[in-house]
Amino acid sequence: MKKYCLVRFDDLCPTMDFEQFERAVGLMRRYGIKPLLGVIPDNKDPDQMIDKPDEDFWERIKALEGEGWTIAMHGCTHLYDQESPKTALCGRKHSEFAGNDYENQCEKIKKGKRILLSHGISTDVFFAPAHTYDKTTLKALRDNGFKYMNDGLSAKPYVEEGIKHIPCRSFGVPKNKNEGILVAVNHPSEWTRSDKAYCYDLLEEFCEKNAGFFVTFDELKQIKSGNLFFQKISERIFRIKTAVKNFLRGIIKRKG
Repeated sequence: MKKYCLVRFDDLCPTMDFEQFERAVGLMRRYGIKPLLGVIPDNKDPDQMIDKPDEDFWERIKALEGEGWTIAMHGCTHLYDQESPKTALCGRKHSEFAGNDYENQCEKIKKGKRILLSHGISTDVFFAPAHTYDKTTLKALRDNGFKYMNDGLSAKPYVEEGIKHIPCRSFGVPKNKNEGILVAVNHPSEWTRSDKAYCYDLLEEFCEKNAGFFVTFDELKQIKSGNLFFQKISERIFRIKTAVKNFLRGIIKRKG
């Protein structure tokens, strides 16, 4: 498989840290990268209420879309109302969607889409806060006109419940590899935190080392889907390998 690199920014909303987001925008323009932007339609998460509401937020997002950046709906309110439901990727973890019934999830998705449309933004791309969703989420997305999700731990894209999953094997900036789909997941509003400040440097290094391999999300959509059965196996194997690596790192850290 060829090498494809995508940059993704999460948690964009009218009250995000705009100084950090401008750093992100500047970096993307420097390298000519057109990233995927995860916009929260109706943010209620206190952690994302950093700056005063920006009245020009939606126009700024639309302007970036006009430059070829892709907009995705990132949840609805970004509030977790399920503490430890069974999720498709993360085991049992808090979620805005997984664990809720179809009517609940469908209403959230419908509401989020309606808000985006009211600001002139139409998208068929979605990814959930905390990477947590279940099969019911996929059905609700499908029934509300969504076609793509940037999530999954498979080697290749696959289609499940009518939703094409473009895999996102890293929950941060991935290490450089010679092939496959590499998605660098970033939360600019966190870059002022002492434990997250290094993430900007990681992203800058990722952009530098992978120049020439960056694609848009629209280009990733065109990659042929793999067989659902085999990609699900690939996903499970990757999850097990990751769990083993994390376990061994924990042992080494304790001994160190």
